[in-house]
Amino acid sequence: MQIPLCFLAKSLESMSLCHAVYFCDGWEAARGCRIEHEAAVEYGLETIYE
Repeated sequence: MQIPLCFLAKSLESMSLCHAVYFCDGWEAARGCRIEHEAAVEYGLETIYE
């Protein structure tokens, strides 16, 4: 089982209930955060940065 991938799936599921997402400084360094950011942008969620 790919535990990080499982957590990413849960994160994306949670994002489906949001209108906006907040990215802390340094998010670019985390693979999962980069994927979440791409999803947020592609699906039109408001993106807020620290």
